[in-house]
Amino acid sequence: MRKFVLSFFSIVLASSSFGEVPPEVKQDYTPPRASIGYGNTLFESANEYCMHCHYDLHDTWSKSMHANSWQDPIFQKLYQAFLKYMVMNKLGATGPTGTFTEATAEKLGKICLGCHAPNALYSQDFKIEIEEVSQVGPEQNLYSSFDPNLLSILYATNQGNGKTYKISYHIGNPNNREGINCALCHSIEEIKMAHPGDTYTLTAPIKIGPIGPIVFDAGTVLHYGDLKEMNAFFKIVGPEMYLEYYDTRNSQKIRDGRFRIKPIFLYGVAGIYYAGGPYYGPFGVTALDNIEDDDATDREAIANNSGFLPEKNHYYEYVKTLCLSCHQRSAGTIDQNPDNTLGLFMELCTTFNAIDQNPESTEYTPKCTKCHMEARDGILINQWKKEGVAWDIDAIPTDGIKKIAQEGIFYSHGFEGASYPDKVASGMEIKILDLSVEDGKVKVKYHLKNKTAHMFPGAHPMRRVITILKVYDKEGNPLKLLSATGISDFQDVVYTYNKEGFAQEINVEVKKRDETVDFLGKVPDLEGDTVCSQWIDFDIQTSTGTKRIIDECDKTQYKFARVYGRELFDINTGIIQPGFAANTSKDNRLSPNEIEIYEVEFELPEGVDKDGIKAELKAYYHKIGATGIVPVTEDEWIDLEAVEAQSLPVYVTGEVSKTIDSGGGCTLSSRYTDAGLILSLIAVLGIFIIRKRNN
Repeated sequence: MRKFVLSFFSIVLASSSFGEVPPEVKQDYTPPRASIGYGNTLFESANEYCMHCHYDLHDTWSKSMHANSWQDPIFQKLYQAFLKYMVMNKLGATGPTGTFTEATAEKLGKICLGCHAPNALYSQDFKIEIEEVSQVGPEQNLYSSFDPNLLSILYATNQGNGKTYKISYHIGNPNNREGINCALCHSIEEIKMAHPGDTYTLTAPIKIGPIGPIVFDAGTVLHYGDLKEMNAFFKIVGPEMYLEYYDTRNSQKIRDGRFRIKPIFLYGVAGIYYAGGPYYGPFGVTALDNIEDDDATDREAIANNSGFLPEKNHYYEYVKTLCLSCHQRSAGTIDQNPDNTLGLFMELCTTFNAIDQNPESTEYTPKCTKCHMEARDGILINQWKKEGVAWDIDAIPTDGIKKIAQEGIFYSHGFEGASYPDKVASGMEIKILDLSVEDGKVKVKYHLKNKTAHMFPGAHPMRRVITILKVYDKEGNPLKLLSATGISDFQDVVYTYNKEGFAQEINVEVKKRDETVDFLGKVPDLEGDTVCSQWIDFDIQTSTGTKRIIDECDKTQYKFARVYGRELFDINTGIIQPGFAANTSKDNRLSPNEIEIYEVEFELPEGVDKDGIKAELKAYYHKIGATGIVPVTEDEWIDLEAVEAQSLPVYVTGEVSKTIDSGGGCTLSSRYTDAGLILSLIAVLGIFIIRKRNN
């Protein structure tokens, strides 16, 4: 008879008994045959397998950016632009270590899969072809309506030789189109260069670009903690790969990677292999048995000798190392910032510095899962294909899983971040601290606080946060901006987040560090000096189109705005998209625990009564703000109707106002801020007191 796989992500049961697998399961599912090459896979499917025992978990994951990492239209837009850029500008170029050919471009086209479709990369299931053609044909499956099931076709003309090239790409196996799925993360046995004392021996040299000079030769041993060596290691992306996919010994490594996958390919009769665990998770290795009759593998022996070290368990206190394997990434070019005396590669995703280069969860840099994997009400494990139907707790042999199942919770795999407006709003606070009139001037004091344990906005260079402050008289006329000063402060903060479906509120204290974060391009902290209103309205023509950068002294007269983010700059062509840049020109994101406090003055025209003067402050989050596409209304707020019409990922993450009332001082209103909660509590308390008095 068939046996079953017991795993944190793969329990195929239909009753509360640990007996034989029921007939319907045998009919429903056969593990994929493990094989490499286009159309093949080494991984289980989240949608066809894991879901049927973990409906609630799958539901959170299916809406996540992990599930959509390959088909996300923003990613596909940049990816398709990257492929075209290489053909247009790089084909035929020569360098110290070679010539940039079609094969070079095809190899580079696979790099992005390391984080966006790692199953396809590891299974060698990605067909990309760049070939010369006589004329441009119709392009298909473009980013705006990208379908991962279809072949994408692009065309580009090389600026050097004038020839036209057709670019096509596709992932063949549907399991590998699932982005970052269950089987990927839960088959990672070891994170490389994750702990103090770790070293890494390079299989291939690390170069500047694909044909540039060598920075570190093959065979070089890199060391954790060495800034230059860590920065170079972060240029590596995706999983290690081996001469034979089932032999993951270091001696068999043919591709450097950030982590080692150890899915056990089950040895069956007649050379048959099945993809599958044992799957690693927060409770260790739990897949101890087999599902197929012809699978003769001693799974328990494999699991017990896996080398998985509890003291380095990347699902517990060291979970940051798992996240950083994708969320810390160096580009292929040396950062041309004049302060780059070490010759560091430009960083694309910057999280390592923000977490103080510490793999452990501490009171200063808590582990990522504390904020991004909330406990939710629901069923951790349900009966096979019976959504909402749990099974006998006593039948679960694994204590950790049993405990969570008894509590009726599971930990969300939605990994909420930039795509969730309320999540972004919870990571910041805007507050008007004071509104007053003095010497013919309206004075507004406000702050913007980073409540996360990392930079805000986050690691990706496309992100922007925009704050706008405007002041009106009681007739609704805007007042003229005069001047502003700003100062940075650092305090202990508490990150809180809660919404319907949570088993408990997220409440994480982030202690202030002794030293602030520092890295290339970082704008100095504010020290009380005069600051300008900013805007994204300075155009630069580049080889990839018009780009807009932050104007440090916006000429507007009726608003005070600040724009936060990273600007990547190319010394030859200006501001360009992430992946093509060579210089971190400026980074003014808020550091962990940072609070920026501004004092802004507006002109009060003669004869205008101070009564009814209103200050309005709004914060906006723009996922692709580096494009500079920011439509505004006539009164200079961001135009949310135009945002919706253009399908731009922009949303309000904070909104507060304060009005001078001669009868009672000031009135305050708030949205997405702690102040709003306080006001609500005050209102409730007031109603309670009035009712008590009436009674």
